[in-house]
Amino acid sequence: MRAVLAVSSLLVVSLAVGCTPSPPGSAPKPKPSGTRGARQPGLYDAGGKRKQAYGVLQHRRLEGGFWVIVNATPQGQPQKARVVVVVLNADALGAEALAGRYVVAEGELLGGVSTRMAGPEMRADWLRAAEAPTAK
Repeated sequence: MRAVLAVSSLLVVSLAVGCTPSPPGSAPKPKPSGTRGARQPGLYDAGGKRKQAYGVLQHRRLEGGFWVIVNATPQGQPQKARVVVVVLNADALGAEALAGRYVVAEGELLGGVSTRMAGPEMRADWLRAAEAPTAK
């Protein structure tokens, strides 16, 4: 009886610990961008208010033109793809050389109203080529 009670208590405690929600801001950190298949296209927490955006870099010609990272493949139809983030200062970070490739950018998202209405806007600290994701 004592053994059953001990095992039952251990089981209840381990289940309670495993079901505890994560505290706010404790989202898993993204893997380094140099790791093949590290992630799927999207927006990831990078610590504090910082975010990392991963996807295909594309120039959109609307409203004077701007750079976006999209959830698409380079061979697909990126013009119709969902925008992960608008990279406001992509020209200064060498975006033209990376157009149509998988990239990762890190910086802070800007709040407020966007005149582009294309997606969240980021002022990136860096923009780098990344490897393609592996299949899910």
